[in-house]
This record gives sequence, structure tokens and C-alpha cells, in this order.
Amino acid sequence: MAQHGALKPQHYEDIQDIWRKKDQEKGKESGIDPEDQQLHTLYGMPGWQTLKAHIDNMKAGLDTRLAEAVLKSLGAEQIKTDALFCVLGKELLNSIVHKVEDSALVVEQIINEQTEPTK
Repeated sequence: MAQHGALKPQHYEDIQDIWRKKDQEKGKESGIDPEDQQLHTLYGMPGWQTLKAHIDNMKAGLDTRLAEAVLKSLGAEQIKTDALFCVLGKELLNSIVHKVEDSALVVEQIINEQTEPTK
């Protein structure tokens, strides 16, 4: 008896593609950008608080590194480099936090506007 492979469907969509299309359709209907919606969802999860705490710890670590460079009386160039690294690193980390929080705020405002009774 000959063995044949399983029949493959002519058209197959991955479940993630289906979810992505559904999110895009919901976004078009509601006027909410899909990326903002995803960040709003992230903001509402307990994992966001954990991530935000980790980011705060990283920023404190950058400050500690800079303080140690000053206390160890490293050269002026090294202190300048560490200060620049500290400032740029903290700005990058802050931009992540601000992006998530700002997106969550925008989505909340859109939702509130859509659910408010018209006057």
C-alpha cells in the first residue's frame, strides 16, 4: 500500500495572521492605531509594572556607574564618557516608558470620546 502525505489545504492562514487582520479591522472601525492599541494593552498588564521597575533599576544603575567614576577620580575624559552614556541611556529608557504611557493615554481618550453621550 502506497503512503501518501497528508492533504494540504489550498489556502492556509496562520492563526497570528488572523488575529493581526482582526486587530487591523477593529482599529479601522474604532479609529485607534493598532500599535497604540497594543501598547495600551501592555500598559494594562501586570508585566508592564515589572518592566517599568526594571527600567527604573537600569536608570539607577547608570547613575551609580557615573557616581563611581567620579568617586574613583577617573580621568576627565572617562567621566565625560560615562556622563554622556548615562544621559543618553536614561533618555532612551525614558522614551520607552513615555511611548507606552502616551499610547495608553491616547487610546483611553479615544475610548472615552466614543462612549460619551452626545450633548
